[in-house]
Amino acid sequence: KIPLSLLKLIWLSPDKKAALQQSGNLFAAYGNEYPKAIETLADGLENSLNYYHFPSLDKRKISSTNMLEGLNRGICRKTWAIEFSQPRFRIQAL
Repeated sequence: KIPLSLLKLIWLSPDKKAALQQSGNLFAAYGNEYPKAIETLADGLENSLNYYHFPSLDKRKISSTNMLEGLNRGICRKTWAIEFSQPRFRIQAL
């Protein structure tokens, strides 16, 4: 099993060069033991490190789906409110 702490070190690295070096260390250490997992990680690594092109962003707070998550939370809140209020209106109508 690949330790989660070693994976986190890739994305918590101070710059892209250090992240690539950390990922190389991980690939060398676990490549023979987990070849498919390492291959999958290597395929998506470059895309996942794109935030290093924007140094002013706080990489700990970046989420690719922040807008979607907010939208989904809003939809859930409104749906719950509608579902909660509908039985009351049905009772009053009877």
